[in-house]
Amino acid sequence: MKRTLITLMASAAAAPAFAEYQTEISMDEVPAEIVDIAETTVPGMNFDRVSTELENGVVIYEFEGYNSAGKHVEVDIDENGEIQEIEMQVSAAQVPPVVERSLEQAAPGFEASYIEFSVRGGGSEFVYEFEGDHEGRTLEIEIAENGDVLFVSDGSLG
Repeated sequence: MKRTLITLMASAAAAPAFAEYQTEISMDEVPAEIVDIAETTVPGMNFDRVSTELENGVVIYEFEGYNSAGKHVEVDIDENGEIQEIEMQVSAAQVPPVVERSLEQAAPGFEASYIEFSVRGGGSEFVYEFEGDHEGRTLEIEIAENGDVLFVSDGSLG
């Protein structure tokens, strides 16, 4: 399944760093070519929500829905038709051991309540995003597929 998802996401570009605002819109308000890209990127997906955000002066269309397995999927496409990021909810069993070890080192005892697999950087950057509880507070942690800790929401790394 992961290889299929990676293949579908191979054209993803680098994720923008700064969202200025987000507005939910109807699918009818999205340019047809952008809808076609979203539908081609995740075949068979029925997107039930779309919004726009302005990131670094560029409009990003954020498509969200659930796949046939009931997992959340999000596809971000900029106004020029370039895929910025694709995220898919995954289970803890789908997290590679190297990522699990890094997570335990970064936040011992962390309890993930939500995990996403994210493809960025034109399909060259694979990141696991975790949300959950650590010592009574909610943390967000991002770990690259190779085990490098990229982000911990409280600002500390590893």
